[in-house]
Amino acid sequence: MKNFMDAVASKLSKSRISRFIYRKRVEEAAPDFRRKNIELRQGEEFKLLSSGRIDYDSLMDGFIKNKYSAIDPLWNCQASEGLSVINLREHMTLLWSASNEFAQVFEGWTIVSENLRLAASINDIFADTDLQGDSGWCAPAAEYESANSELSEKYLAGFIVFSLTWTAYEGAVDIISEYHKEIKQQRGARGREIILKLGENNSFPHIRNFVYMATGTRSAEDKFFKTPEMRRILRAGSLAGVAAEHLREFRNAVIHGDIRKPEPLDWGEGSKYIPDDDPGISQFYHNVRLLLIMIQILMIEEHRMNEIHTKWILDEDWSISTEDAIRSMHVKRPNTEQKELDLHVII
Repeated sequence: MKNFMDAVASKLSKSRISRFIYRKRVEEAAPDFRRKNIELRQGEEFKLLSSGRIDYDSLMDGFIKNKYSAIDPLWNCQASEGLSVINLREHMTLLWSASNEFAQVFEGWTIVSENLRLAASINDIFADTDLQGDSGWCAPAAEYESANSELSEKYLAGFIVFSLTWTAYEGAVDIISEYHKEIKQQRGARGREIILKLGENNSFPHIRNFVYMATGTRSAEDKFFKTPEMRRILRAGSLAGVAAEHLREFRNAVIHGDIRKPEPLDWGEGSKYIPDDDPGISQFYHNVRLLLIMIQILMIEEHRMNEIHTKWILDEDWSISTEDAIRSMHVKRPNTEQKELDLHVII
């Protein structure tokens, strides 16, 4: 095994990690590959998707460790540290579970649960912006492409997760629209008007913090808070309404290309630039979190309009109402040993 590591390490440099391992080197260093029926024709390149992420120092110590994952800025973001909230992926998984059980009772919730499941299932994404494969001839160019590829991967991860979560949100808006047929706008504006009408506000734990963090990524020149729609929402004092309007505008900006992948501000050995902290990357975490809260508000409305008896069970001795459980779904529970929330719908 050590010979195999040495062989791989010989293909590496700190400026750029080789993308390929050739048949001859693999056969010399890792005969197990042949026993596993991995056939490589003479001269054929065996591409390792994650090879560009291998931590060089760890590899020299004899074990493989990736420097990062494209999904880190979402699933491992520390932006909400200090708030009593659960990890974003756990939040999304709980909401998927609840919407999946809603789908067994209420019509239309399958589109919500399916898209939340797709979004929560993403573990990683790979991209290589060195499309012509010639950056290896120049160390600075190779270092730039390495940094740019990482940014591209993390931007794509945020873009995809946000888009899937937005589709789930639009599905929930369509469902709840059946109870508010007097609201005629397109989906994004319709969702805003429904949420504004429902009046859900400070009853959602930490919603003020989430709105502040999501809108805080806007530039000082942004006229968002000066539009007639936003002035109307602000006069109504609706934090949820501010969130819904912000998300509508953010989605439009992403889809129509007004929000683009950031460029790396620095690269190479000694660089202090952290892609995860770039507002062009971190904005997706804040907006996905806020979208999940909007879906929770719409789920509560579905529950209220149907007047069914439901309960959420934590253990055999304690349960809370569905409405309270959905409202606090993103909040950490005091006892981390307790089971995950399971929704039991009783007709």
